[in-house]
Amino acid sequence: MKTPDYSRLNPELCGGFRQKAADIGGGLATAATCAEGRGRARTEIPGKSFPGRFGARWSVFCFLVLLAGCVTQRIVWSPDGKQAAVIAGDDLYLCDPEGNLSSRLLSQVSIVAWFRDSRRLAIARGESCTNWIQLAAALSPQTIESIRRSGAELLSKLQSGDPNEILAAENRTGEKELVAARLLFLRDEDHGAALKLLKDAPQLKDLKANLSTLVVARVDNGHLEVGPVLAAEIGNIEEVRVSPNAAAIAYTVSPGEVTRLSVVDVNGGQPARVVATPAAVYPDWSPDGNSLVYITAANTNSGAADVTLAVLARRRVVNENGRVEIHGTQDELAGLLFNGLARVRCLRDGRILFASEEWRLPVTTNDLPQRQQLFALDPERQSTLTRLVPHGTQEQLPASLAYFEVSPDEKRVAVGGDKSMVAVFTLASGNVELVQAGTDTDLKSIPCWRSATELCYIAVQTANTNQHRADVALWQDGKTRLISQRWPESVRKGLLDQN
Repeated sequence: MKTPDYSRLNPELCGGFRQKAADIGGGLATAATCAEGRGRARTEIPGKSFPGRFGARWSVFCFLVLLAGCVTQRIVWSPDGKQAAVIAGDDLYLCDPEGNLSSRLLSQVSIVAWFRDSRRLAIARGESCTNWIQLAAALSPQTIESIRRSGAELLSKLQSGDPNEILAAENRTGEKELVAARLLFLRDEDHGAALKLLKDAPQLKDLKANLSTLVVARVDNGHLEVGPVLAAEIGNIEEVRVSPNAAAIAYTVSPGEVTRLSVVDVNGGQPARVVATPAAVYPDWSPDGNSLVYITAANTNSGAADVTLAVLARRRVVNENGRVEIHGTQDELAGLLFNGLARVRCLRDGRILFASEEWRLPVTTNDLPQRQQLFALDPERQSTLTRLVPHGTQEQLPASLAYFEVSPDEKRVAVGGDKSMVAVFTLASGNVELVQAGTDTDLKSIPCWRSATELCYIAVQTANTNQHRADVALWQDGKTRLISQRWPESVRKGLLDQN
């Protein structure tokens, strides 16, 4: 296993870590974090790099994380709690707290996020493009030129070797959607040489590239007024976060197996800017709306079987005039293992919350971490991390804390886990309330707070016939109220009855 490149880490935070890795032998030490001082989303399984029983035991935990890899937040309540955006299949609806559902408002929707005014939505949409003209019509001139150049390079490779082997190697680079875009360009731009080389290639059969676009829509009396496209990306937009000051929108996109964090001005007028690559799927904004906090891999040369060190980073991306401007280098706040599903949430008091495995070395097989811990970092007031979940209550929470969400008053954290488990953790006391025990069905949507005291989740009930029925539920003070019982079958099938 490679020893990670620590050159990008804050030396004061991780000082001596390189020497520790060398002293212990590189292998296991590369998995340690600086706890003392990233379907959709993808997560590497570090167990591949551990020998024998170490790899087997660690892979069990990583498998639990991977199980949730295709879950998104499909019910998102507006900040004022008056309405929720509901994504059923890829159709967008609105509903009120009593469960009254609007007609279908928009199709091809994958992710939504509310502005603080509760009147606007940032919406990510997705479509499959089967020809170059369709794809190029949505892309920026810079992206088109980039695909033309990389397409020409690909053609040169195809002419110098076996096309099938070369295309297989290209797809192994983790840029599946970009490779598809290049092939569409070569196929449809009348490159006779390319067509001759590729006529029998299986990669040309049913060739398509996924295109994602980001728009802002205004909600007006149950109707949507959709604005112009702010950003168009090859691949899947995985997450959207609107800045607290409504100046910019951050989003993560995966053109293959590597996720990129970008930011775009809400008013448009300039292309989106890349903040970090590779990045975990779930970043957040600082309270003032000027900086992004995210988790990014510290060693971009690691292979799929490597344990990759990562950093919790902060970078200013909005200038004094409220316009997108990427400032200098990122501030590296903490070290951890890279997890593609890692989530960051910034609190108004300055604390940064994130979940991670906690490693202590040396370690025996039986002491390998099988659960994540929730950490808090206050970079302006202290230099160490605070563990938030007491050891006595950790087993009451899901093993993976990848899908946690902070309540609007920032006093509690809801966690969605494997097999639809939902729990609420109180930050001050460390108490855990079990909202829903694990069932026989997978988590369908990440829980979302409607208010500081009311949580929305998908409740799963088991009938006497062992048949499962799922409904959208609002939970408050230990009581659950179902609001989706009258929803039409088309909506239920797209949201509640999905496999």
